[in-house]
Amino acid sequence: MIFMIGCTDLWASDRKIKGYVLDKEGTPLTGAYVYDENKKNTAITDENGYFEISVPEEARMLKAGYVGFAPLDHTMERPDDVQILVMSPNTELKEVVVTAGGHRDAEEQGQPAQHRKYHGAGTHARSMLQPLGEF
Repeated sequence: MIFMIGCTDLWASDRKIKGYVLDKEGTPLTGAYVYDENKKNTAITDENGYFEISVPEEARMLKAGYVGFAPLDHTMERPDDVQILVMSPNTELKEVVVTAGGHRDAEEQGQPAQHRKYHGAGTHARSMLQPLGEF
């Protein structure tokens, strides 16, 4: 009897949320991930940006992520409605300078980005690539 009550309680505590993940222009984002605020369940959008995810009954927030876009926290005001998650491109990318010994950002390099020069890998890279053929 206790087991039956526990199963019913677990089954009743989740609900299915359906929705779409789009960019600001309304283009579906294929392969975006959507998860509940506790990171208990995750869904991936299809080619139409559509997802379905089971979340705890008390969940009120979904989170979404997509490469090149800022992470999104979406509050579900009406969880029974189809959710539309609109993501914005990530505009806070930091410049990185890659060198043979590692990498440093432009500020650590000590010069503004517009004044940096690429100094090629020189003969060392050529000697390593020689077996691949002439270039």
